[in-house]
Amino acid sequence: MADGERAATGHTGYQRPPRTATALARIDELESGETTLAEVAAPPMTVAADAPVNTVIDQRLGLES
Repeated sequence: MADGERAATGHTGYQRPPRTATALARIDELESGETTLAEVAAPPMTVAADAPVNTVIDQRLGLES
């Protein structure tokens, strides 16, 4: 896909991995206030300094392996 087509369609080439039942349950817990991001982030993770925030969140929630 050419850059012009990508801009015209809004297609970036990124496709979010399917959400597992576990990930959906964790998202529900966050949205309902049953847990916090601090609790979801524990135990500490080691991530690359240049890792995008959305990738880190997806990994922690089990959306990416």
